[in-house]
Amino acid sequence: LTPFGGGGIAIPAPDTLQEFKVQTSLYDAQYGRGAGANVDVETRSGTATLHGIAYYFGRNEALDANNFFANTTGVPKGEFRRSQPGGTLGGPIPGSTQRAFFFVSYQATRDLNAASLSNSVSSLTLPAIPQVRTPATLGAAFGGHAGALGGVTIAPDGSNINPVALKLLNAKTSNGTFVIPSPQTSGSGVNYTAVVPGHFNEDQFNTNLDLNLRSPDRLSAKFFFSNSNQDVPFFGANVPGFPVLRSFENRNLAIAETHIVSSRAINQLRFGFSRLVGQSLPGEIGRAHVLNPVTSRLRM
Repeated sequence: LTPFGGGGIAIPAPDTLQEFKVQTSLYDAQYGRGAGANVDVETRSGTATLHGIAYYFGRNEALDANNFFANTTGVPKGEFRRSQPGGTLGGPIPGSTQRAFFFVSYQATRDLNAASLSNSVSSLTLPAIPQVRTPATLGAAFGGHAGALGGVTIAPDGSNINPVALKLLNAKTSNGTFVIPSPQTSGSGVNYTAVVPGHFNEDQFNTNLDLNLRSPDRLSAKFFFSNSNQDVPFFGANVPGFPVLRSFENRNLAIAETHIVSSRAINQLRFGFSRLVGQSLPGEIGRAHVLNPVTSRLRM
């Protein structure tokens, strides 16, 4: 659950990596304009013998502590569950007489997170807004007070409360809760905490193909595929009811032909294709899009 743009960059599964390199400065223009660290990764290739692995990573919130403010306001501990099954397989292509090799991998990520302080948990200090929001109850709670920046003093019976403000205070989300909530506890300081689980789902696939065409020539092709969806509960608001749904599609293709000219010179021809398509849709619009994927897209 990361910001749009950075959140769309897929990360290959660790078991698919052969090596990586981190460059913090003094790298040339081919790595783009970013001033921060640049990370290069090289995915694995098939070997002369068949090898494969299967793995599963899982976690839950059983041993996690509750958020401090959620515990203070009596809100139960949020769920935090991640499931990551996957596997790899690589080796020679049958019948290729050890001249062609393949490597494939797949990983699925299913993440339910109600512990993220930036996207799933919101703690507020709210005024004592009653659960029954009529002019009389609001007047009883706030009669004699003006706004934080001044304005009309509220009458004890609430008769001078603006109808628009009354409508806003009684607005509800699709699950029946108030858009502007009431405190969960009395007293000063933080008196309201919302814990709403976010979701992240990803499926990624990687394949490498290496061909020894003849003694001085080698052809290599690598393709990486990833689709992911993020359901972010809090986006542009610190109360529930304003989620955003993001989806990303990553496609990366790299082809290289290496020719040994002599003991002192080689020639390498490279072709690369990279495509990242992302979209960010608010609230119920985003959920409807999952069922009916007809919308404009932002290409990056």
